[in-house]
Amino acid sequence: MGKLVIDRGNFTDLTSVSNLFIDEYMPNANGEFVKIYLYLLRLVSGHSTEITTDALADLLCFTESDVERGLSYWERLGLISLSRDEDMHVNGIRMEAYTTNKFYVKSILNSSGSQVSARAVGDTFYGNYEDVNSEPALIESIAPANAIPAKRKYTSKEISAFSKDPRVQQLTFLAQTYLGKTLNSNDVNSILYMIDGLNLSSDFIEYLMEMCISSGNNTLGSIEKSAVNYYKRGITTIDDIKFDTKIRKSIYKSVFKIFGLTDQNAAKKDVNYISKWTETYNFSEDIIVEACNRTIEHTHTASFPYADTILKGWYNNGITELSQVEQLDEEHAKEVSEKFSSLQASKASKASNKSCSASLKKFKNMDERTYDSIELEKMLLSSTNRK
Repeated sequence: MGKLVIDRGNFTDLTSVSNLFIDEYMPNANGEFVKIYLYLLRLVSGHSTEITTDALADLLCFTESDVERGLSYWERLGLISLSRDEDMHVNGIRMEAYTTNKFYVKSILNSSGSQVSARAVGDTFYGNYEDVNSEPALIESIAPANAIPAKRKYTSKEISAFSKDPRVQQLTFLAQTYLGKTLNSNDVNSILYMIDGLNLSSDFIEYLMEMCISSGNNTLGSIEKSAVNYYKRGITTIDDIKFDTKIRKSIYKSVFKIFGLTDQNAAKKDVNYISKWTETYNFSEDIIVEACNRTIEHTHTASFPYADTILKGWYNNGITELSQVEQLDEEHAKEVSEKFSSLQASKASKASNKSCSASLKKFKNMDERTYDSIELEKMLLSSTNRK
């Protein structure tokens, strides 16, 4: 594939984006959150000082809740600082400029248009910020973008505000139903941390909750621990969990080992093949392993399509046990032998027929002589008289 050459042409109306943001923060962020942050940079570069979350939501075709989640995400990473009113709604945004280790105040967006300052990176703010001088304030560095967001204890005021969130209401109800008890403050903190701290969707948390409880982990603390472990590995959707659960089964590990793969470099299409073999064909591990071994033996490559061809043939022949595979091999070998013998006999017969045909043709090609009976009689009489 050839290189792409980008010509900036006459493009002069620019919004500056830090390379550090692109290299360190953007790859791990939700695409919607990236759009929010980029538009905030656009406002700053255009010297805009006023914006509302509902206007931002309308502009980006998000819900206002999505916008607030995105702002909270960037606040936790230290790229912005937020102020909130008594109802926990965002009413001020500060953009933080940064280098590798230190972050500085760059610009301010406030509903009133006045300058505001942060107390510290990562704090949750209430009310308006205090006015500050125009000199940028040095702010301590924060954890890298891929670090697990620190858990904190939510205040009663925050819990009260979050309790109005339909997601929190639903998860609280489900947790109480599944666990059969009224949640305590630690349980509520676990739910809020998963939603607000880890930015996980309510559907993801609900699925994880059901999965953990069904496996005997009957506390929100253990559910939270599972959520953190998944978050560390970049697993944040239900499909991700299902995929991860599949590849950790014995059959998947066995196939990966034969084909020289690992959990990390297994492609979804390859996993789908194995799912087909186990769920559609309903084959046991030993049959699938045998097909994979034969694939390597014949192709010397990790070819899932080739293995699928073998297993599809066995499935169509009604194979359910490995011993039947051996029997099918014997029948196939016998059939091949019979076909070979028949072919050899056919060749011999054709060769014989060809020889006879050639002799007959040669005989037919000999000069044919015709005799007149009267002339022949005269010849005989003449010969007798001479004697």
